[in-house]
Amino acid sequence: MALIETREKKNYISISSEAELRKVVPAGTLGAKERTYETKEKDADGKFITATKIEKTFESVSGKITDISFTTTDYGTLLQVTLKDSFLDDEEILSMSTSQSFAQDFMKKLPNIDLSKEITVKPFAFTPEGAKRELKGLTITQDGNKIEKSFVEKQGDKFVNIMGYPTPDEKLANEKNEMKRKEGWKRYFKDTEIFLVDYTTEHFVSKFDKKMVEEKLDNEDYDTVEIPKDF
Repeated sequence: MALIETREKKNYISISSEAELRKVVPAGTLGAKERTYETKEKDADGKFITATKIEKTFESVSGKITDISFTTTDYGTLLQVTLKDSFLDDEEILSMSTSQSFAQDFMKKLPNIDLSKEITVKPFAFTPEGAKRELKGLTITQDGNKIEKSFVEKQGDKFVNIMGYPTPDEKLANEKNEMKRKEGWKRYFKDTEIFLVDYTTEHFVSKFDKKMVEEKLDNEDYDTVEIPKDF
């Protein structure tokens, strides 16, 4: 008779559109709540089937980065950052869609992070005074200092993109055709996503001895990761 060792369960943390860190936990966990959500499956009437999760929310997560990878799922491409607590020896995997602000903000700040030290990651979402669009991202601190974004610097009285980061077409801001303007910005935002994924893959994924092989999660693991619907 052959004995098969039980596969270690990975601890995944997702970020909701409300900027909450969410982790699936066992029923009965102190402070956990049941949440109903829509799955990708539909019933006979064409309606999305609902399911429930027991989750606990957190304000921030801390640890030393021990792995960075990208994984392709039914929800799109996910950036997965493994953080290890030096005191508890626990690992949490922060999983974020590369098409959304949280992952892109992390990748923009990654070049300024010292990978030999711990970081603290705290999501935020708010609408600045006078603005129409909500601002989302991650506050990342290390040694008590706030990590700033790379890929931009102030030159004279304006900020310019550097290190190969895409620059939008100047004509977009003055484009009168609304459809052309929206499509133009949509292409630009996709270009920036692709750039950040490529840059992170080249400069950081390779540092963790992944041999550029993409890791696949099974369906059980997918169920612990939720992608916020809005950008």
